[in-house]
Amino acid sequence: MCAIPFMDKSLTLTRPRLDLNFGSVEARKFLCNFRVFDRTPGTSEDCSIAVLAERVDKISVRLQMGAFYVNYTVKGADKKSVVCALASRKAFVSPERNGCVVVFDEESDKQDQGVIAKVASHLSATLRTTVLAVLNHDSDILWYQLYKGGSLIDQYNSTPDYWSAKSEPSPPEGGDAKELCGVFNCGDIAEVERILRMSWREYPDAGKRHADLSRVLNLPDFAVGYGFRAVAQGYLPEDLSAEALTPTH
Repeated sequence: MCAIPFMDKSLTLTRPRLDLNFGSVEARKFLCNFRVFDRTPGTSEDCSIAVLAERVDKISVRLQMGAFYVNYTVKGADKKSVVCALASRKAFVSPERNGCVVVFDEESDKQDQGVIAKVASHLSATLRTTVLAVLNHDSDILWYQLYKGGSLIDQYNSTPDYWSAKSEPSPPEGGDAKELCGVFNCGDIAEVERILRMSWREYPDAGKRHADLSRVLNLPDFAVGYGFRAVAQGYLPEDLSAEALTPTH
């Protein structure tokens, strides 16, 4: 069983530090570039520091260099059943889309593989269905595990020697295109295989690889790019509203 040596760090959504003097010309130009100010004719561009701080906080998330997220795509289970299965955990559950429900679990945001495996196995066993657990680490690693009825049936690591001193990354490890296509009723095994096998140099952005894989497998769009913390803070895709998400607590 391959594992990603994430060391002992807690890897959650990170934000670059923005050292801005809100009264400076440079800060005003920066904020105007991101439409923080209301620049319509006849209105003032001045805002309180508190308002600016809140808006810069949101901007800084979009400016992060790499993405960190974990989520679970549950196949063939209704939303209510998924929420009940997560009664002891803090999570958000999406509406059903394309026969799937997506789970954003708080503890999983730490990117602890043991926790991820436990949650995915529990969901698939309790709901007697298939669960795809996906992890994106800093937009460099796409890692997934596929569980059916509580058992691991497939796993994948796009960059298996990410932490080594090797100058040239090894090819991706694991990943069964036929198994994935069978679970998600996809007929294009060759395209799924191509996406899984492309090297890190050919697919440097793990999020792009995940997006392409999800598109071919016809998974919900909001399974790509989002984890618990992003959802909890209101960073949602256009096709998913806060009202459509169900918290387990």
